[in-house]
Amino acid sequence: MIEAAPITYIESGLASGTIGGSTFTNALVQVTVTGDTANVVPIFGGFVFANVSSATTVFITGIGTATVTDPNAVYSVPTPVAIDTGFPVLPYVVIGTLDSPPALESFTGIGAQGDNALLGYDLTTAIGPITGSPGGVGYPTGLFVNTNLGHLSFTANITPTAQGTFTATLVPEPMSLLLLGSGIALLAGMSRFRVRS
Repeated sequence: MIEAAPITYIESGLASGTIGGSTFTNALVQVTVTGDTANVVPIFGGFVFANVSSATTVFITGIGTATVTDPNAVYSVPTPVAIDTGFPVLPYVVIGTLDSPPALESFTGIGAQGDNALLGYDLTTAIGPITGSPGGVGYPTGLFVNTNLGHLSFTANITPTAQGTFTATLVPEPMSLLLLGSGIALLAGMSRFRVRS
């Protein structure tokens, strides 16, 4: 049984495009997805794992942060595959908008990372940073992602030679932080009252 834990998945890379009325060129773009490890589900007979987002943002250098309003999820393909024509056979993590929500089986990727370090990765643990190619952020041209700042579109989709970085981080719950802080305070207090002989 998987213990519930908040988790943040981040994919970043250089990209160009528009959001609302603003244009960005070769800007660092970071897609951040917040989820819960208890919500990871196997799909396609356990060949792929998915975690539906509870909140997704896109940070674009020079513009700021936008909240994605389209339903989306993070996917892990923990065994080597070619996710598209020309892409190397590797394990992958993909952040994608759902094509027919709430169904998870069809999605359009906005961020992806392929690397042998993802072998066996099922979205329930921290991992990374993993940097390399193929990876990064993009979306098929002619399509857009809905955000609170307007339509987000890219001049190119992710390519087999694009560079990116993926990281997954478990987020401490408030009670865990409180207990950690209490323990540190207790240790600090005990060090003041040592018995002297």
